[in-house]
Amino acid sequence: MGSFLEKLFIDPTRFPGGANCTSSQLFFLSEDDDFCGGSGYGFVQVLMLMVFYGYILFFSSNLISDGSELLLLVPSIRGIVGSVVLPILGAVPDGAIVLFSGLGADAQNQVSVGVGALAGSTIMLLTLPWFLAILGGRVDMGPDGPVYKKPHGVRGWKKLTYKGVGALKKTGVSLGSNIRVTAKIMLATAMVYFIIQGPAFFYEHPHNTPSHSQTKHQSKHEKDWAIGGFVVTMVAFVGYLVYQVKYANIDDAVDKATKKAISERIISLSGAFGSDINDDDGESGVDEGHPLITKKEKKLKSFLRSFFDKYDYDNSDTIDANEFSLLMNDLNERITPAELKLLMNKMDKDNNGTLDFDEFSSAMIEFVEMGFSEMVSTTTLNLQENGSSSEEDEENDEEEEEEED
Repeated sequence: MGSFLEKLFIDPTRFPGGANCTSSQLFFLSEDDDFCGGSGYGFVQVLMLMVFYGYILFFSSNLISDGSELLLLVPSIRGIVGSVVLPILGAVPDGAIVLFSGLGADAQNQVSVGVGALAGSTIMLLTLPWFLAILGGRVDMGPDGPVYKKPHGVRGWKKLTYKGVGALKKTGVSLGSNIRVTAKIMLATAMVYFIIQGPAFFYEHPHNTPSHSQTKHQSKHEKDWAIGGFVVTMVAFVGYLVYQVKYANIDDAVDKATKKAISERIISLSGAFGSDINDDDGESGVDEGHPLITKKEKKLKSFLRSFFDKYDYDNSDTIDANEFSLLMNDLNERITPAELKLLMNKMDKDNNGTLDFDEFSSAMIEFVEMGFSEMVSTTTLNLQENGSSSEEDEENDEEEEEEED
């Protein structure tokens, strides 16, 4: 791997003055030679490796993120994608560091560099963001824990009043149950590594460089422990994936991915929710005011709320025909102005020229489920039936009047 990467860069000895430098001077910037020590050719090489490697990681992580978000739009696999595929893909860059560091003749020593980089990045993620989250989100502690809401009858209340060193014992944050469970899982799985690390501490020779026979003796005694640690680690990993599939809540991730795909015109509202609504199992929602609305239909109504509010400029909970046209365009529903007019008439139950959210959301559920053509044809058929009934009633009335005469 190293020889392949070397071919991607110019040999620093070919630069002007580079021939005067030895390999140690190039890569360690030795000051033995004034000209070579000040040239920094080795630093340029390392810097270029860092730039290219950073760009590759940045580009690949974006590809992984975009691809995984699109997979969340597939209803049949979104549960597995959100709870299993995404966590695994997120670990690919870190796994690649360890894998590539272990390639080559000196794998035993080089792999420690990869493991060290992985451990360092993991510790950084567990400390710095966590510290900043606590520092920025902490509030005053009350008798029952953190106080996030204003107490009744209190004026001039602030969430954070304690400052300085004394605030460490008087301020804090509230932890959700999922954070507590995740922290316990993290600690439990971390303990698994002591299966191999314990014997390694016992058999290694830290005070001197081990000979070939000593290294062979150490590896012989550690082999079984390493295999056992690997098996237990894999069992823990599979158990964690099963736990994720069973208990993970990916609704927020799916909503975010769906909104992004609709805004980027990758998919329409009907494409995003059509299969969900049509394959609904009929499970009742918890809304007592609308007991016949299923959970998936209720989810669609909640999803539409942000789009509706975008054009509800006066907060009246209504939109007019022009705003409705812009809203449908935002939902990536491609229908003609004539079709929009028919749809508006279908949705406007009270015929006041505007749509409130209940009218809009209820009709959009029908729109997603049936499609525009079937929805409008059903409306037309109902109108025709109502018209026929009215004509029959008029004829009957006329006949009755003639008989009376």
